[in-house]
Amino acid sequence: MNYQNDVDYLDCVEDILETDIFRSMEQYIQHGTTNCREHSLQVSYLTYCICRKRGLRYRLAARGAGLHSASRSASTSMMRRRI
Repeated sequence: MNYQNDVDYLDCVEDILETDIFRSMEQYIQHGTTNCREHSLQVSYLTYCICRKRGLRYRLAARGAGLHSASRSASTSMMRRRI
């Protein structure tokens, strides 16, 4: 899966990718070997591809899938600041 070269996909999610919270997700490991940001991008792009192929609301699905770990990262970040 190569989301970096898919201009239509990037158009769906580019504003999300530019946020501080999404960028900060790189510092958290997800599922053992990948960072949370990359994991979310992979989930988002796979969701986008499936939904687009099936004629579903792929833009909305890609955005939602891309944010599925954002609240977890934000919560972890806030908890670390308290300590």
